[in-house]
Amino acid sequence: MPNITEDRAVKAVTALVETGKKYVKNTGIACVVNTSSGDYESEFDRSIEFFTEEELDEIVGGFREAGFYTDVFVGEESFIRWVEGNGPSHFARERILVYNTAQTGSGPGRKSLIPAFCQYHGIGTLNANPYTVSLSRQKFHVNAILRAVGIPVPDCNWYLGEGRWLANRTPPAGRLVLAKASFEAASIGLEERSKFEYTGSENDFLQELKESLSQPILVQEFIEGREAETPVLCLPDENIMLDPVGVSIGGEEDTKGLFLDYTRVRKGDYAYYDLATYDRELAHRLMTLSRDVAETLQLGGFARVDVRISDNGTPFVTDVANSPHLVRHSAYGHRFVDLGGRAAMASALVGLAVLSNK
Repeated sequence: MPNITEDRAVKAVTALVETGKKYVKNTGIACVVNTSSGDYESEFDRSIEFFTEEELDEIVGGFREAGFYTDVFVGEESFIRWVEGNGPSHFARERILVYNTAQTGSGPGRKSLIPAFCQYHGIGTLNANPYTVSLSRQKFHVNAILRAVGIPVPDCNWYLGEGRWLANRTPPAGRLVLAKASFEAASIGLEERSKFEYTGSENDFLQELKESLSQPILVQEFIEGREAETPVLCLPDENIMLDPVGVSIGGEEDTKGLFLDYTRVRKGDYAYYDLATYDRELAHRLMTLSRDVAETLQLGGFARVDVRISDNGTPFVTDVANSPHLVRHSAYGHRFVDLGGRAAMASALVGLAVLSNK
């Protein structure tokens, strides 16, 4: 079995970095974010995906280290007002590219506001198109689409509220499940008690979750085993898969019954390791699987495919991300340590956006 780090992927990333570097002098980056601390602090809300000040500094620092002029906008409203106030005509660079992580409000399409707004105004983004951003955050629909084309996914049921389940389908009694927010990322809404054996008497808990998160609840079969993430760079005519990374939780690489709840994510109680050191053949299979997922869902930009791997070695796609975190403590950050660091990651992201919009 050849080394999992394929020359083709390294060459593709190098080419993207070199493309991005060509646009340093005329391109500036507008980062639209929510933060939980520091000079850019937003009003904290547990239902919003936040960066810490240190994480924001990592992202902004990456663009600036790569040579790109970069401004920060806290929340969608500040950016929208700036654009409508003719701010772009006074921007420090000829071209603007927007990197968006902000997502206030509620509902499946909330992270699509800035991509859609930018598309309407002819402003380039470093994110996927509005439709793909919305689709990738609708966990039940993603699960159903992938299942329809034969990609292995956990069984899922959808709790709609007030005791109602989609098509009156509930999990079978005795199944170990994980109750998840339908439209969120970064483990928003996941608690230690979110994993349980379904008995049919959990509607009160599911209703509580639905009301607190203002959305239906995905009740997903829990796969005991390892957890892994595969970064995918989505070019117009091909997808470049980087080596999968395993996720250790609480210091355990074989995560078995552990999972990343909101508290663990906020505390950073997880780490990454090279999955190929555990099982090289499995890592290759995850790359192929991730390519199929990206093609099926038409993912764009920097994407990520998450799996749980059962004890018999079968990977199940549990989630996808079309705006994955690019900080050091992330799958992308882990991979780019050997590909040039945060400056190379920023340049590659710009290079990909340029090639995708030609």
